[in-house]
Amino acid sequence: AAAGGRRGGGAALPRPQVVRLQSLDAVFERLVTAQPPRRIGTLRVSERSAFCRVVDARRWRACGLREEEARVAAAMCQQMMRASLLLYAAYKKCAFVLQHSPCAPAGTPLGGRRSV
Repeated sequence: AAAGGRRGGGAALPRPQVVRLQSLDAVFERLVTAQPPRRIGTLRVSERSAFCRVVDARRWRACGLREEEARVAAAMCQQMMRASLLLYAAYKKCAFVLQHSPCAPAGTPLGGRRSV
């Protein structure tokens, strides 16, 4: 059979790694590293996080933003966070399916079971 001709017979896929975002320093004037958030029902972030630097009402006035501009910026950030969470949830589901696929050969980075 040709390589990849049968199911699971192609090259082994590497195990998905944790997503890390780096080098947003051009925006926030320092290196920012963000790991995927843990979903616990509410969005909790530290006071030093990049998200709080954008949506904090006290910073609006310091930057000279009008209240309406600040609300639009905050709404955009919240929508981007929701989109990121949805994308990450899809990534986790795909990773789960790949890791538990019965077609992945034994000994692959995915840790699947051998098909007989």
